[in-house]
Amino acid sequence: MQIKILVITFFVFFTFRGNSQETIGLLLNDEASYNGYTLFTGNSLTETFLIDNCGEVINQWQSTFVPAFTSYLLDNGNLLRSIKTVGATGNGGVEIWDWDNNLVWSLSYSDSLDSRMHHDIEPMPNGNILLLVSEEIPMAEAVLKGRNSTVFTNTTSLRTEKIIEIKPLGIDSFSTVWEWRADDHVIQNWNPMMNNFGNPFDYPERLDINYSLNFNGSFVDRSDWLHANHISYNETLDQIIISSRHFNEFWIIDHSTTTEEAASHSGGNAGKGGDILYRWGNPHAYGRDTWDNRKLFGPHGTDWIQDDAPDAQKIIVFNNGVGRTDGIESTIEIIDPPIDALGNYTAPGSSFFLPATADYSYTGAPDNNFGSGKFSNAQQLPNGNILVCSGALGELFEVDPQEKVVWRYINPVGILGPVDQGGSLPASNAVFKVQRFSVDHPAFVGKDLTPMGPLELNPFPSDCMISPETTSTQEVNWNPQIRFNNLIENELRIENRTTEKMDFQILDAMGRIIQSQTSHAAHIYFDLNNIPSGIYFLKVKDDQHIKTYKLLRQ
Repeated sequence: MQIKILVITFFVFFTFRGNSQETIGLLLNDEASYNGYTLFTGNSLTETFLIDNCGEVINQWQSTFVPAFTSYLLDNGNLLRSIKTVGATGNGGVEIWDWDNNLVWSLSYSDSLDSRMHHDIEPMPNGNILLLVSEEIPMAEAVLKGRNSTVFTNTTSLRTEKIIEIKPLGIDSFSTVWEWRADDHVIQNWNPMMNNFGNPFDYPERLDINYSLNFNGSFVDRSDWLHANHISYNETLDQIIISSRHFNEFWIIDHSTTTEEAASHSGGNAGKGGDILYRWGNPHAYGRDTWDNRKLFGPHGTDWIQDDAPDAQKIIVFNNGVGRTDGIESTIEIIDPPIDALGNYTAPGSSFFLPATADYSYTGAPDNNFGSGKFSNAQQLPNGNILVCSGALGELFEVDPQEKVVWRYINPVGILGPVDQGGSLPASNAVFKVQRFSVDHPAFVGKDLTPMGPLELNPFPSDCMISPETTSTQEVNWNPQIRFNNLIENELRIENRTTEKMDFQILDAMGRIIQSQTSHAAHIYFDLNNIPSGIYFLKVKDDQHIKTYKLLRQ
């Protein structure tokens, strides 16, 4: 059976943006892509964008600062955005903008280079915000904690990490309600006369203050000890994940502690204070395996998988591949930490934290090799697809469970602004993180979601369609014998060539049914006089199949 559509003809097995010479913006939107709205901020841009699956702008926020580096859409439709306020080193603060681009709250957390917010923030369900903060402590203080002054001779300080939980107040104030510091949880085997002496092998719950290797495994004398780059919160577990680029691993800590307990080795739900509950990626960092057996390579974007996705509560990581020697560039890893009957992470004994390998690894080979030495993240979507930000070149793509690429987008806006479709890639179009939100996310209730066109200049004509509901191969492969005009004014006329009984529904951009009919008639009519102009969808169903088409109400 064939689908024939008047005025504009398109293929519904897959939808490209009309022209094979496209170089930026939307390059592919297959029906198997998970329909939603995608949020991203270019690393060099003062704007944050929300786009639909056809690459058209749904909303845009304009700041005066570039990010440092992430943005989050809150349940009320506000945008939480990290910013760089001093130089280009990640010094920064936080802003909250409402849906209509009004600044409602801001914070600067870079008054001193000794303590500066950087890389990532995390909104919490209670309205508070977790900040990842880099702190610089004098070398004399670091030596008292066990830093080896005989090998670290080129640095005068140690840059470590802390996490603070803040409660926004007024329009530019906050209160700190919780704090955790990495240097409260260190171990060293250099000097028995200094604090924290012990063998890292015997203390996997602590961080070796003298662990400092380059990505090729050689010693490096640097002050940036940990280089954390991502933070995530799990409300169900009341735990926090931090990923460390320089340690090639991620750590889980207990948030249920008080600040005093977080500085100690006891207290909280797990009874371990602020010590590491679980770590994965590089057992060499705590003396439990060799350097060559590490699993993560400068990772970013470590998150718990959301509850509505197939691998809920597992952990997903963008494994950048820095220093990798197996010929593969970047990969996406899903890790399933073992938990005992009491809900605690299984202790490693004399070995390392399990599992020995990732539960799943997406390499992209041979059809979709990808690589980003820094930035980047991945998100498992409710239909099992994985949305990937290969950040260094501003590439966003989505793969289905069979590892077929079903959506691809190149950020068309660089440091000099948007570029022309069909031309060269924009300069500095890197993206640190991407997130996709379902069309029924509470942030979109009552909001104007009318597409405003693509970001790139001089876009090519588009035949892109959005399918708000595609969850099975039956939906993708079924082709009912109908014809209609998808550019509609006051009436939609559908010709049903089979005269089989089918359900016909018209949905708005939020996926809500606004009109429906069940009929086996050869001709079906919908009166559209009372609906406004915009994007709509026609859903056709029988007992076993569903097919969805995009409509434009003029």
